[in-house]
Amino acid sequence: MQAIGWPRADRDAAGRAYRRHYRGDEAAVLDAQDLRILHSLVLQARRQR
Repeated sequence: MQAIGWPRADRDAAGRAYRRHYRGDEAAVLDAQDLRILHSLVLQARRQR
């Protein structure tokens, strides 16, 4: 998550914020779908550099 600009100081808060933004729920634990989304976002960010 840090690779795409999400702060990681408070992991639970970052996880909830990520899930709220990308999936519309409040879960703090990331699952396989979240990892697929993150992978895609990281690839997009690297292409833009």
